Amino acid sequence: MRLLKKFIKILVLVAAGALLLLLLVGQFAPRRYLGTVSVTLPVPVAEVYNWLTDVDDTPNRRRQVTRIEYDSVNDKGFPVWREYREEKYSTFEVLEMEKNKRFTIQTRTSNFGLHGLWAYVLKQQGDGATTVEITEESHTTSLINNVIFTLIGRKYTLKQELRLLEDFAEGFSGN
Repeated sequence: MRLLKKFIKILVLVAAGALLLLLLVGQFAPRRYLGTVSVTLPVPVAEVYNWLTDVDDTPNRRRQVTRIEYDSVNDKGFPVWREYREEKYSTFEVLEMEKNKRFTIQTRTSNFGLHGLWAYVLKQQGDGATTVEITEESHTTSLINNVIFTLIGRKYTLKQELRLLEDFAEGFSGN
């Protein structure tokens, strides 16, 4: 019995130490992130642009998004919408829309703990393919999210965007 109590005490101390270490990592890791990735897709630029700007289809491509609600339009006349993820939400607004060339969105409000700006630059290639460059400028607003993004990698959202684009290209039939 004594040995079991000693083992439990050591286990609790190790767990408390690990938790403290995680909190320190979150406290001192950078909260701001700036990164860029790109991918070339065998899809015409107009199709890629239409897919990127189709906010209504977001719940079909991102399983964590349960619904979209349009909120308003911003001072440029671009849409503002809220994405719901169970009890979490983020409100986004479009900052730039240049047909077949650029699409930029930013977070207005969020209880998710991540705010940012994502710029998509599209370039039509000579063979009909499209290169998409995505730049993310974001920051975490909570300690726990800073821990999570530090552990999984700050490039996580950019990698997720690349996967979504690649899945779209894979399913694109050209018709």
